[in-house]
Amino acid sequence: MAGPAKIIDVHSHPILPYGQGAPVGPGQKQPDWSVESAISYMDEHDISACVLSDPDSANHATGQEARNIARRVNETLADIVSRHPSRFGAVAGPHRTEQ
Repeated sequence: MAGPAKIIDVHSHPILPYGQGAPVGPGQKQPDWSVESAISYMDEHDISACVLSDPDSANHATGQEARNIARRVNETLADIVSRHPSRFGAVAGPHRTEQ
């Protein structure tokens, strides 16, 4: 029998510098996140691949601002995947429609 199976994380949120930040409590700061730190964590915990999504970043903006944030996030995720295709996948996120 082969060694233990590797894990694929299908629910991971990068902390990107666009739009609404990660929800944190009063007096706390957003956690640090980078591609390198994510890969290091994945290696340490036997995670072979990770699917990234950032669904909330454009939800607190409207109109062109929301579209711009969603585009930047999606392009950043696409860049991460293109540089590390065996380690990352991504789910593109649309912005909320005007209400």
